[in-house]
Amino acid sequence: AKVAEDAGIDLRIVLLVRHPTSAVRSAMKRNFEPDVMHAIKKYTSSLALLSAQLNLIDPSFIACWKYETPNAGIADLLSFMGSRQNPKAFRQVVAKQYRRGADQILDLSAERNAALQTATAMHNKIVAKYCKPRLVHSG
Repeated sequence: AKVAEDAGIDLRIVLLVRHPTSAVRSAMKRNFEPDVMHAIKKYTSSLALLSAQLNLIDPSFIACWKYETPNAGIADLLSFMGSRQNPKAFRQVVAKQYRRGADQILDLSAERNAALQTATAMHNKIVAKYCKPRLVHSG
């Protein structure tokens, strides 16, 4: 991030974060992954890789957009991105595109539940570090 800034590039990263239970549920529902344990392991691996990459970047260059609550913090997110777009107009665009499906229940064995808890812990660490409300972009 510092190298980009030194080169005159305005780097800002927006993470679209989604709770692991919701992501695995969606993958199963949409037949992206037929095996729930494999879906959990794949999501956990993705979180581990993301976390390692994010640890190399100053958190002030990163903001979050939460999948489960896409309209929350829109003004803050637009400000972070340097956008002058009206938050109300942006919310209308989101409302037209966002379709949250009904949550289905995952019936998990103890082993699968433990694996999902690992993913959830990783997710929570990422959210705690990078998904803080901000008043002004400091990066």
